[in-house]
Amino acid sequence: LEEKEVTRVGGHQPVPVDVRVISATHCNLEEDMRQGQFRRDLFYRLSILRLQLPPLRERAAEITTGTA
Repeated sequence: LEEKEVTRVGGHQPVPVDVRVISATHCNLEEDMRQGQFRRDLFYRLSILRLQLPPLRERAAEITTGTA
């Protein structure tokens, strides 16, 4: 992804790609990174825009009944 190309499994020619990655986790990635359990370079690449939201159990008033 860093080079904007991938090689298919069993393939020999790189294929150009243009992607955006959206990720979510319940883990504390900063702590995992400090403990060596998550790659530092990947953490900083994924941390361009960070949104931290409390879980719905802490925002019960925001849940509407009868939503489709």
